[in-house]
Amino acid sequence: MSAQVIARVWFGVVAVVALAAPATAQGVADIQVTPSTLTLGVGQRQTLFAAAFDRQGNLLPTATIAFVSSDTTIARVGSDGTVVGLHAGLAKVEARAQNRRAAVAIFVTAPGGAAAPPPDPSASPQASSSAGPPPAGTGTGTGAGVAALVLDPPSLALLPGETARLTVRAVRGDGAPTPPIRTAWRSLRPDIATVSSDGLVTAIAAGEGVIQATAPGISASAVVTVGPAEFVLNLAMLVRPPDMLDTLVATVPSQGGRPVRGGLAWRVADTTIARVGPTGIVQTLAPGETELVASGFGHERRVRIVVFRRPELFVVSPRPSAGPVQVPLTSSAEIAARAEAADSTAIPDAIPAWEVGDSSIASFDPGSGRLTARRLGTTSLTARLAGFDPVVWVITVVDGEIALDRSRVGLVAGGQARLLARFAEGAGTPAALRWSSEHPGVATVSADGTVTGIQPGSATITATAPWGKTTTARVFVTGDLLLSSNRQVTGFALYQLRLAAPDSFVRVLSNDAANLQAVWSPDRTAIAASSNAGGNFDIIVADADGGSIRHVAPDPAVDVEPAWMPDGTRIVFSSARAALRQIYSVRADGSDLKELTTSNGGNSAPAVAPDGQSIAFISLRDGNYELYRMDAGGGNAQRLTTTPVRESSPHYFPNGDIAWLTEREEHGGSSIVRRTEDGTVTTLVDRPETILSFSISRDGTELAFVTGRILNGGKGRTEFALCRQPATPGAAATPIPLAANEQIVTPAF
Repeated sequence: MSAQVIARVWFGVVAVVALAAPATAQGVADIQVTPSTLTLGVGQRQTLFAAAFDRQGNLLPTATIAFVSSDTTIARVGSDGTVVGLHAGLAKVEARAQNRRAAVAIFVTAPGGAAAPPPDPSASPQASSSAGPPPAGTGTGTGAGVAALVLDPPSLALLPGETARLTVRAVRGDGAPTPPIRTAWRSLRPDIATVSSDGLVTAIAAGEGVIQATAPGISASAVVTVGPAEFVLNLAMLVRPPDMLDTLVATVPSQGGRPVRGGLAWRVADTTIARVGPTGIVQTLAPGETELVASGFGHERRVRIVVFRRPELFVVSPRPSAGPVQVPLTSSAEIAARAEAADSTAIPDAIPAWEVGDSSIASFDPGSGRLTARRLGTTSLTARLAGFDPVVWVITVVDGEIALDRSRVGLVAGGQARLLARFAEGAGTPAALRWSSEHPGVATVSADGTVTGIQPGSATITATAPWGKTTTARVFVTGDLLLSSNRQVTGFALYQLRLAAPDSFVRVLSNDAANLQAVWSPDRTAIAASSNAGGNFDIIVADADGGSIRHVAPDPAVDVEPAWMPDGTRIVFSSARAALRQIYSVRADGSDLKELTTSNGGNSAPAVAPDGQSIAFISLRDGNYELYRMDAGGGNAQRLTTTPVRESSPHYFPNGDIAWLTEREEHGGSSIVRRTEDGTVTTLVDRPETILSFSISRDGTELAFVTGRILNGGKGRTEFALCRQPATPGAAATPIPLAANEQIVTPAF
């Protein structure tokens, strides 16, 4: 006899062996195959489980079982019971042992999920036996269209004494359900597990058993594995306020973490604090502590129950409404949330649940309340407490360094400017900064970075981020007028004064030299002047408080009359370094010197237009001191006056009108005149004495000028006067008190 390949099965573990002859009889009375029906797609595979039993229902672990397909063009079966779908249709696979066999209906669906055609009754699989009644197992219906029975679940794992329910449903040959049919239940190993008439299985003792459901001509089986094991509960501690429900779930870790199906006794030590139902549902009742015990199957588990006072407040810090919480990369921030009673006392047992939206951006430690940044980005942090809406913070992980929109600020006393903070790298604005002033008597700063000038001087303003990073700006508070005076010094020192307190002269720069023609930079943080502190008149630049003096493009020639470009980057001035006085431009740091004029006669007194596009100046190129205008880069000079008198000291109004000094033709003296763009000239100031210099306020509403009058019929000393006057024709001038014999020149707003 040729060798025959058969499968030997021990509780579902299949081994293939080759025998030279049929196996000897082992007293097989019944064969059970699971599942009882099988639906496969073309190309899919699934393994059948087969078990053989003797007449007493005992499992025969050494029985050899062979598998045979009725149509190998539709379904092929291997020696280990693995079925492969080959072609859409219906076939049967028989499991054979000695003279017993059990059949399984195999439905193979076409690609795309099309069902197999209805079975041909002549080809329907059916149980058969060479002797005695048909063996229990899966078989065809008997006329009501039932092809198979299906059990749910297909197998059970139970603890001794545990119960579980099996349900059965009948299906037709195409897999469609049929109306319920009468089913009989039996256990093939009642010493291991019993079953009631409605499918309730009770585990008796450790071992493997089979529960069988039968209907006329068909049957289905479920393997029941019974073994002792420990169970665990899903909670070791339950902390809740009163009137809350929670479900405790018992599972068996060694059996895949499946839930325990009944058989547990639940009790609570103090039922005034909490109570528990027969299925593990716990209800908290009143504040206090107690213990819950779940017992069964030779084991017990305990759960500590803490019922705390009902929180009335959920207090968090910082408030989410204040905006995103900004945390620098690799740093951390503290976030707190706590439950409080109506009297604002803390309820420490009411612990919030925390959740980070993206833990790759930030992590949170509930124990310390620290949120730690991990990478740049935005995520959320949520705190939940039973009885309250979730609290959600937006968390932004940012670059740690901060900066201000400017490092220097100039203000008049009483003026204000707001400093804006930003991150040194990347977008965004740092929040919750703390602002401080080095000298509050000079300048104060508010919580939003608004700086207020108090009195002339300088102060450092510091912004500090919550994570400790700082950035600073230097603030210079100035008076209203800057001027040169010889009061209390040798030479001419620079002073500033407040017009509201005209006797409040504050010395800015004193070095026993002549410091003349000083002008503030457009942002009032620096001063440009002509000074002979180095032995020759050079253009100097200093901070607005007189510090950090530096010479700009020094030269043996005399450099005078500095004027700032509107952006504060360059200074124009006049110099005789080319023999005749000409106008030059230089960067404020002394670099990039440019000669702007080269004409005969000389050019001086440059004044820069508010838009920075042109320069007004005085030139002798046509034989008289006349007013001209040229491009800011030099060239395209245009003559603006033609008079027989001397013109000098041009200045611009904010709207682009030009004012300058002109000599009076009769009786001597000086005038300040104003020229509009259309050429109209109006006299603003008319004085019998000589006006030595003047300035226009930055808003164009006021003039300040210095006059000089020689006493004793031209033989005595010169008497100086400083006046202020509205910039309107015929307005009255107001003198500003000076010290006795004080000489004062070149005021500048």
